[in-house]
Amino acid sequence: MLAKPHLQLVAPTGKTWKVPGRKPNKAVRSRQYLTEAETERLMNAARKGRWGHRDATCNGWTLAMPPLSRGLGNFPQNAFCRC
Repeated sequence: MLAKPHLQLVAPTGKTWKVPGRKPNKAVRSRQYLTEAETERLMNAARKGRWGHRDATCNGWTLAMPPLSRGLGNFPQNAFCRC
């Protein structure tokens, strides 16, 4: 392999970097669900896109069944539609 003159070897410092952990949801959010008004705003925003009916339908399925998407580890992410 050809040497690159603008690069130089540096001795390792032995210091390792650690990625900061994610805060638990309780520390960041006051609740684990969307209100009816927030759900309506989300559905209306989804309907305004190019494939609005599809997007709103996917959101409806996702919002209607939160225990299935969170509770089961083997539940497929896009079981009802490919979003």
